[in-house]
Amino acid sequence: MKVFPKFQSENRPLPRRGLGEAFDHNNNTAMEKSRREEILQSRKRAQKKVPFKKRLALFWLELKAYYSHFVKPKPASQVRAVIFAQGRTGSSLLEGLICSTGHFKERGELLGGYRNPFVSCPYPYLSGLSRASPKENFIFHLKIYHLTRDRIRRGEKPIDPGPFLKKLADDGWKIIYLRRKNTIRHMFSNFIVGQRGRYDKLDDAREHIKIEVNLELFEASVEQALEHQRAEIEALAGLDYHEVIYEENLENAARHRNTVNAILDFLSLEHRKVKTFLRRINVKSLEEQILNYGEFCDLLERRGWMKYLHQEQN
Repeated sequence: MKVFPKFQSENRPLPRRGLGEAFDHNNNTAMEKSRREEILQSRKRAQKKVPFKKRLALFWLELKAYYSHFVKPKPASQVRAVIFAQGRTGSSLLEGLICSTGHFKERGELLGGYRNPFVSCPYPYLSGLSRASPKENFIFHLKIYHLTRDRIRRGEKPIDPGPFLKKLADDGWKIIYLRRKNTIRHMFSNFIVGQRGRYDKLDDAREHIKIEVNLELFEASVEQALEHQRAEIEALAGLDYHEVIYEENLENAARHRNTVNAILDFLSLEHRKVKTFLRRINVKSLEEQILNYGEFCDLLERRGWMKYLHQEQN
């Protein structure tokens, strides 16, 4: 049986373990029955959040995409790219910068979030969407858990990210891999977003946010992020891709132009001016923002994560 990362909900602590087996619909043990019921209830809750008319529209869009995949030819001159990244790594910023050149239109996450979380067959869906717009280049975000954890939550079989990415690459898609080096900062940004109540920042106003970090939840979040990153590297093995590191290529706005130019070279597209309206949310040190900073440092010391704090201080 194929082994997949067993991704849990971010709303509860994760068990301290490595990779687990995906949910097996044929397993009749009491534990699996309980897990099956949990998945079905999760899917029902997810569907209730989406109005019926929107779900109907998404279903119709999916059917049209499948039709385009099987009927329409692949555009010969179209450049298709995927930004492969976790959440809160700067993927919206990166896509916005790339699209500000005029080479692409922003499409965001096509397999998760609020766009279309119910796609049954991701590959023909993406292929069909791109073929339906033959005169435009095509770019979107892909998070590894769109193929694994999110599908398990809906009671569907997970998709192995490695073969999926290889299939995209074999079909001519270009992969842009975005990651953050500092996993502590990466996960802390999620806590800041929870405090702010919104993701993006469009002005330069200073924000004064101080929070008491739930250490158990934070520890579980870092474990999950590191697990995702290991799975990403494994999925990319043997594939041609362009790597972008948030701290080196996006954090400093002065590097945006060179970052995008390198991506355009990778995509064989001409250089153009870049711009963004997004602003960095979190510019203060962790010590200035965390009320229980001493306990926070004790956690990092205990788990061997102090190297990330040293990156923060440097």
